[in-house]
Amino acid sequence: MKALCRVLGTIIYGVTKAYSFLLRGFVSLLETGILMVKSFLRGCALLISMGGCLAIVLLVGPVGRWLITHPGALLILIAFLAFPVLGALSVTYLNYFETVSTQYLYNLVHHLKDPSGVPYHPFKHYRDAYRQAEETEARREQHRREQQRRAWEEQFRNWQYKDHRQTAANPYINFKQKYQECCEALGLPVTTDPSKIKLAYRRKAKMYHPDINKDANATQQFQAIQDAYEFLNEDNIQRYKRISQQ
Repeated sequence: MKALCRVLGTIIYGVTKAYSFLLRGFVSLLETGILMVKSFLRGCALLISMGGCLAIVLLVGPVGRWLITHPGALLILIAFLAFPVLGALSVTYLNYFETVSTQYLYNLVHHLKDPSGVPYHPFKHYRDAYRQAEETEARREQHRREQQRRAWEEQFRNWQYKDHRQTAANPYINFKQKYQECCEALGLPVTTDPSKIKLAYRRKAKMYHPDINKDANATQQFQAIQDAYEFLNEDNIQRYKRISQQ
């Protein structure tokens, strides 16, 4: 019986490895598709804005009438427009499901191979642990960002006094340099929008995560990616735009 359980555990382990690899690959493809569709839609929006009234007339007139008479094309267009939102929700759910299910299956594997040494935990145990970890990390991230925001605001306030300018570095220059370095760490242009940051962070994090990448510098690169993601929040993006316009 023990030998059979070990064999079954080995089979489940192999299936789980393959399943996890395929699911992560699908998520990566989905994330790439989201970025491509968003870029395409922004390009279309730019062309429409350049076309002005002519573009509106075409959309309301011939193009609009054609779409109404071809419901299949209209449904495809609606699905294409909704893809970025639905795709992002799917990525979030698939990442959650992949993490929880693989943890559950790996626990089952170890339990089958060593019933007395490794206790069995139901799927609900890992589901609740995942949600609790997500909530804890969200609170920590919010706290770190709030501390960071206060630190920068303090530097900006101090710079308003002349006596500080002779002894302290210009925080506006430091902020712009930090922002540009963070964008570079995630492979993003400085004109990026918040919707791209999370996808770029996930892609880079998977690439340099110490559990996956065994390179000697992987841990350092992963930490730089974490720091960049925390820095590139909505407040700092807007602050960078204001500073750049001055």
